[in-house]
Amino acid sequence: SVLVEGGGEVHASFLSYGYADELIVYVAPKLVGGPAPSWVGGPGVATLQAAHQLDFIGEPELLGTDLKLKAVRRS
Repeated sequence: SVLVEGGGEVHASFLSYGYADELIVYVAPKLVGGPAPSWVGGPGVATLQAAHQLDFIGEPELLGTDLKLKAVRRS
């Protein structure tokens, strides 16, 4: 297994090549907006049907004020 901790472009590359089969996402209770980069960059998708599909696994976990979510790639 490999832990990938990168920026939006790295995450997008791993998703587009099918290298990511499990994701752990931490969500902070802060909204930035504006030109702030997303955790998934790249060219995006043309339609919602082409989006990377995930299934959440387990229960969300509260870590301090952050939320930890686990998901796997939908097969």
